[in-house]
Amino acid sequence: MRNVPMVEFPKAAEPKLSKALETHKSHRGTYAAYKPKKRVACDECLNVLHEAKGVGEPPLGARQARNSPSGRLLLCTPHAELWRAIDGIGKGK
Repeated sequence: MRNVPMVEFPKAAEPKLSKALETHKSHRGTYAAYKPKKRVACDECLNVLHEAKGVGEPPLGARQARNSPSGRLLLCTPHAELWRAIDGIGKGK
């Protein structure tokens, strides 16, 4: 028997940045792991969904916190990678 998957899953949509949080781009942020006891939705996912008038993917859970003088953002992993690229912070070693 060949190693063929029974079901092909669709690829995840590319994460987009919302227009509402562009004010946070003026300050460079610091990042920390965010591990709440209860699930908290990603701020970017919620804003992108709101800007699309409710049409799109459900929001992912927040796993990273971006802290800056302009405020705190709770971000999922894909959006945290986009914000790290904006801030000029690499993935690490």
